[in-house]
Amino acid sequence: LLCATAVGFSLHAAAYLLLLALVTRESPLPFLRHVVPAQVVAFATASSAATVPVTTRCVLESGQVPPHISRFVIPLGATLNMDGG
Repeated sequence: LLCATAVGFSLHAAAYLLLLALVTRESPLPFLRHVVPAQVVAFATASSAATVPVTTRCVLESGQVPPHISRFVIPLGATLNMDGG
């Protein structure tokens, strides 16, 4: 079961990064550099709410998203992700 989960996650990540590279026509490595801290906190805590500060910092440091949009969208996404599971 653990092996199947790891394979599924790897295939999903590869497909996502390939799609990102095809759509943006850029290397996905800079994207990964900004996403890794938020992903580590997400996997370590298993909590959407706990990742909000780290995700906000990562998004603001990337310089790709205006601050007023990130301050609205990130908490909204974390709230919508709270399904009680």
